[in-house]
Amino acid sequence: MLGGQRFFTFLFSIFQSKASTPLEPLLCIYVLLHVLILTRCTRLFIVIVHCL
Repeated sequence: MLGGQRFFTFLFSIFQSKASTPLEPLLCIYVLLHVLILTRCTRLFIVIVHCL
């Protein structure tokens, strides 16, 4: 769980700086898809999408 928290902190930092380069949003989507595959947490994905 600690590794997961660290990963989501990293993911959040990517979201905060997603406007720096055009590839950042694509990277976010790519990472999110891997999070979905690893955790199968569809509800979390829906919450993140609504926050965007």
